[in-house]
Amino acid sequence: MFIVFLHYQVPLDQVDLHIEAHRGFLKKYYDEGKFILSGPRIPREKGGVIVMDASIRGRVAQIMSEDPFIQQGIATYEMVPFEPTRFHEFLSPIIERRNQHQIEVVPYDPSWPHRFEELARELKEILGDNLVAIHHIGSTSVLGLSAKPIIDIIPVVKNLDQVDAVSSQFEARGYEVKGELGMISRRFFTKSDASGNRMANVHTWSEGSPEVERHLIFCNYLRAHPDVAQEYANLKFKLAEAYPHNREGYTGGKGDWISSIVERAKQEHDREKTPS
Repeated sequence: MFIVFLHYQVPLDQVDLHIEAHRGFLKKYYDEGKFILSGPRIPREKGGVIVMDASIRGRVAQIMSEDPFIQQGIATYEMVPFEPTRFHEFLSPIIERRNQHQIEVVPYDPSWPHRFEELARELKEILGDNLVAIHHIGSTSVLGLSAKPIIDIIPVVKNLDQVDAVSSQFEARGYEVKGELGMISRRFFTKSDASGNRMANVHTWSEGSPEVERHLIFCNYLRAHPDVAQEYANLKFKLAEAYPHNREGYTGGKGDWISSIVERAKQEHDREKTPS
């Protein structure tokens, strides 16, 4: 076993722009059993840590060349043998943080719609006249569906530049400003409680974005088809058990299933709009 240190070469806000692509890179090699652990170093400004299987030492340069951080010149890498003295310095905080943020899928909570309404009022105050509509999306928006207890929200706005202009107001209300975070033309914000547990994801798009329709079609389909919603719940419980501390593995494991349901929902939606 050996450790690869990713040394950031750019400011953190530039690193964050490529986080989603980096998660896809990590998931690929987690799934192949090549990566054992990954996470930011302490402090995070120094870069990241990836623990790899020693049997692939000869392939490390090839593997790291696929890392979006390396490809974009965001980071360089340094490979070092695993040493117990470094374990405590770098890996213990990562393991501890992963244990604190275990992926947890819980039964439907009737308080979730009320939590959405509270957050929606707050977002309306921040966005003001720029706000066109606000939607509760994701599993917590589907009655009876088990989910991670995180409220997903889409504010639809007239102008994304005006969203950027009020970033300080988001921060003042306890939100973390994430920029596009891997999705072009999105403004992403998160909010956590006092213990650091994620409470809400806010995905902000301008009106007319196809992403808004995609999310709404998916949620509406689950509401109209309880059997499919239950199938989704079963998949999430399975993935949470398989990837208890690996957000990339959990999220990636849902991707193909969600895409198939979105396509099915679009076909059904189109049939209903077509005159018989």
